Amino acid sequence: ALWGDKEARFVRAEGDLDTVRDLPALDELVKRTSKNPDLARWRAELEKRQTAISVEKSLAVPDLTINAGFRMTGMPDSDVHGYGFGSDGISRSTASIRSDGNWDNSIVLGLSVPLPLFNRNQGSIKEAEHLMMKVGEERRETDVQLHAALTESYQNLSAAFAAITSLKESILPAATQTFASINEAYREGKFGYLDVLDAQRTLFEARQQYLDALASYHENIAEIERAIGESLWNTDKVKPRPEEEK
Repeated sequence: ALWGDKEARFVRAEGDLDTVRDLPALDELVKRTSKNPDLARWRAELEKRQTAISVEKSLAVPDLTINAGFRMTGMPDSDVHGYGFGSDGISRSTASIRSDGNWDNSIVLGLSVPLPLFNRNQGSIKEAEHLMMKVGEERRETDVQLHAALTESYQNLSAAFAAITSLKESILPAATQTFASINEAYREGKFGYLDVLDAQRTLFEARQQYLDALASYHENIAEIERAIGESLWNTDKVKPRPEEEK
C-alpha cells in the first residue's frame, strides 16, 4: 500500500537505520517549500479566480448588435416583411401598414447597443473578487501551517540527531564497557549477579534510546521531505553503495 500497489514488486525492502547526516540550515529548507504540493495547487486556484474576475468584468460591457437585410412593401395584405442577418443570427419581422399597392423594396441596416443603466454585473464582479481574496487567505494559511510543521519537524530532527550523536559517541561505548567490566568482575567473584543485571539493563536502555532516536530521525526526515517536496539532500552528490553500483 505504501508503494501504491496491490502486490509487492520487490523481494525485500532494505535500509540502513544507522545512516545519519549533518542537517541543512532551517532557513535553506524554508526557501525550498515552494515545491510543496499543498502550496503548488494554490497557484492554479489563484489563476482560476483571476480568470473568473476577467469573465465577470467582460459581462458588464454590453454586446453590440448589428442587423442587415431587406424589406418588401406593397403586398396585398398590406404587411411589411423584413429579413435580416446580424450578430444575433437570422431574423424575420412582419408589420401591418397601410399600403398604396405599389411595390417597394429597400435595404435595412440596424444597430443596437444596450445601455447598462441598472445592471452592470457589479454583484458578480464583487463575488469573484471576494473569492479571489478568500483563495489568497487560504494560501497564506497553508503557508503558515506548512512553516509551523516544518519548524516542528526540524526541531525534532535536531533533537534526534543530537541524541544519536551523544549515544553513539559516549553513552553506548561507556555502557558497553561498564557491562563488560562488571560481567568480567562477576566471573572473578568481585560483583554479585544483581550488579550484572543492573549494568545489563543500563546497556539495553541505552540501546533502546539509540533505536528510538534513529527512528525519530528518519521519521522527521520524511516529514521534512514532504514539506519541501523533494529529497533533503541532493541525491546527485550521494555516492551509491557497492551493491547499487553493480
